[in-house]
Amino acid sequence: MLDEETSDRLISYFKRLLDFYREFLEFETKKHGYLEQDRLDQLDACMKREQAFVLKARGLEQERAAIMQNTPTPSARFREIIPLFPSGCRQQIETLYENLSSVLVKLKETNRKSNLLTEQKLRQTSVVLDRLKGHTELKKIYGRKPTDPPAGLFSKKI
Repeated sequence: MLDEETSDRLISYFKRLLDFYREFLEFETKKHGYLEQDRLDQLDACMKREQAFVLKARGLEQERAAIMQNTPTPSARFREIIPLFPSGCRQQIETLYENLSSVLVKLKETNRKSNLLTEQKLRQTSVVLDRLKGHTELKKIYGRKPTDPPAGLFSKKI
C-alpha cells in the first residue's frame, strides 16, 4: 500500500503529465495539419517547439523515476501500482490513468500519420530530383553550390 504523501505526489504528477500530453497532442495535431498543407514556414517553427516538448518529457520522466523510488516496486508500470493506492483515491487515479492512456494513443497515432506523410513527401521529392538529373539546364540552376552567385532567376533578397 502507498502512503498518503506518495499517493498525493503521484496523483499530482499524473495530472501534470496528462496536461502536458494533451498540450503535446494539440501541438502534434497542428503540426500534422501544416504538413498536410505543405506549410513549410510553420513546420520550421514547429521543430523548435517540438524540441522543447521533448526536453520537458525527459524532465517529467526523471520526476517519475524519483517519485517511484518511494513505492514498494520502483520499476513497476503505472498500471501495476494502481492497486497500491488507498481505496479513497483509487477511482481518481484510474480515471487519470485511462485519460492519459487515451491521449497517448491519440498522440502516437497522430505521430504515425505525420511520419507516413513525411515519408510519402520525401519519396515524391526524391522522384522529382531523380528526373531533374538528366536536364542540364535545370542542373545549372539547381545544381549550383550555395556559394555560387545566383543565376538571376530569383531576387537576391530571397
